[in-house]
Amino acid sequence: MQEKPKNRVAQYASVQAMAEIGIGSLVHSLHIPLGGHALSINQVLCLGLTTRQSPGRFQASRDALGSASAVALLKLSSPAGKRLMPMLAIFTQGLLFAAGLFAVGANVIGAALGAALMSVWGFAQPLIMAYLLFGLTFFQAAERLWNDVAKQLGIEAEVGIWLIVIAIVVKMILAIFAAILAWTSDPRFESKYLERVDMLWKRAKARGMPMPAATPVAMETPKVGDAARGAVTDLINPLFLASLFLCVLFLREEAGMFVLRTVALTFALFFTIRMLSASRLAKWLQQFQPKQN
Repeated sequence: MQEKPKNRVAQYASVQAMAEIGIGSLVHSLHIPLGGHALSINQVLCLGLTTRQSPGRFQASRDALGSASAVALLKLSSPAGKRLMPMLAIFTQGLLFAAGLFAVGANVIGAALGAALMSVWGFAQPLIMAYLLFGLTFFQAAERLWNDVAKQLGIEAEVGIWLIVIAIVVKMILAIFAAILAWTSDPRFESKYLERVDMLWKRAKARGMPMPAATPVAMETPKVGDAARGAVTDLINPLFLASLFLCVLFLREEAGMFVLRTVALTFALFFTIRMLSASRLAKWLQQFQPKQN
């Protein structure tokens, strides 16, 4: 008897959550670059396996969004590491995958379109955050830095643009391949994939990696002091400091006011994020999950 779509939503939401912890722990422990992009390709595979038996575009897009919201909810309840930004990425990528299915239909073409759309978000999200924190100054400073580096290397500055384009296209191709594989693979591939994720999950548990809470909606509202200390910790993040330093080098005599404004704005943003009620976010995410019969 064929599985009901709602069962596959629950199954593959759990599988992706296990992969986020299993693969994510490996990425974190080995400091593997671009690990987040690898996890997003895995999300394509999970969403493809989730929706390939869904009857019709509406149900397929609903199942994709339901699965993504369930995984985002589990990520929100993670007791360690960053939560909100990865949660946002997981949910938004699920939304984009669902958009592809809804636009074209519950078929391999719709899945491929959804995969192509969601593959771009991994590049877009950090750029949006950089613009919110530093404005156009960050991009102007990065452009000048690259021009200087390109000059020293004796290459055209346009090479940098092409490198970015190539990276986006390569990830898009991998995502589309993962979607096609998920929709066209036989049960043997599905079984092997599930076995592989289970093995990574067991390795993560053996390493003592913290597991998500069973009831994320029961999380307490953050305290002001804890949120403030967390925001200060975010301010001394090496990536933020490096970006700020790059902007300071670009501005020079105008750097003082820029630093004060940026640090104040960033602290306020991080403080607000950390003060967000986990229970309210969880309730918001739950509205996208399929209702049980």
